[in-house]
Amino acid sequence: MGFLKRTIRVFERNPRWFPELQRQLSGEMFEIRLSYSAGDIFQRESFIRDNEIALFEFHSAPADCLQTFRKILEQNIKQPVIVIHSEEDFFLEWSLRELGITHFLPDKITGKELAHICRWMSR
Repeated sequence: MGFLKRTIRVFERNPRWFPELQRQLSGEMFEIRLSYSAGDIFQRESFIRDNEIALFEFHSAPADCLQTFRKILEQNIKQPVIVIHSEEDFFLEWSLRELGITHFLPDKITGKELAHICRWMSR
């Protein structure tokens, strides 16, 4: 899978991580797509087939995210899911991991660090 273009689907209401990942991963084998609804990320069956990475900014819409995470659990989706959380949401980590979240990262993470994690997850 090393030569295939990987897609990172980003859910956030106010673009922060989307343009940052575009900048950090420019020229690499990544396609970054923005979604304004958490549920849109899993509407396409290709997410399951293509083994894409999904990134959610949790505080953008917690209820929407939780409903989508429930779908991840119900559908037994094993693809990488990153949640970026605010300091106030830190206590939710293990509950969200039980819903299938693979990475729970603080919103203080830098774009460079996030891009590094995405590269690592794509191996």
